[in-house]
Amino acid sequence: MKTGISFTFVAIFFALLGEVYAGSFGVILPLLAAVVFYFTRIHGWKSSLALAFASGIFLDFAYGREQIASPFVLLLVALLSVFWTLRGNLKSHAVLLIPGALAGLIYSLSLIFVLESPGSIGQFSSATVKILSSVVLSAIALPILAFILDSSAGFLKYEKYLSAGMERKDDRQAKSANEGS
Repeated sequence: MKTGISFTFVAIFFALLGEVYAGSFGVILPLLAAVVFYFTRIHGWKSSLALAFASGIFLDFAYGREQIASPFVLLLVALLSVFWTLRGNLKSHAVLLIPGALAGLIYSLSLIFVLESPGSIGQFSSATVKILSSVVLSAIALPILAFILDSSAGFLKYEKYLSAGMERKDDRQAKSANEGS
């Protein structure tokens, strides 16, 4: 059971909208990073790298940035999701606090130092507050978004985050057991 492309684009659109809205108040709210993390688990790493790059370009266009940084930062978040899928605990949404905080840290550090390059002490303290708030907001946002998107995916009969890839993993384990016999 695959997740529909329209579901993916609607989630990205609302994440982009929410992030730009929060950014208009000076808040770094990495909703798009959380959505990229979520869909990387669902769609696999190949298509998610393209999804992350395209989403980052749209985000930078929405902000009107001269320097394109978001696509590369979202690629790092997608790679974090791949790593977390391979090594992390996927039993509940609450465990997503850890990669949510890491995604927020990667996202905010990269954007602040690439786009703002804080030089003075005042700018550095302002950047530190933005980074810490982004980490906390992202740690909270990823589990909540995963729960909301999983609930929506269940209603629409699409693949959920917690069960994504289980069929493929079961098939690989059965195949390796048959080869070992």
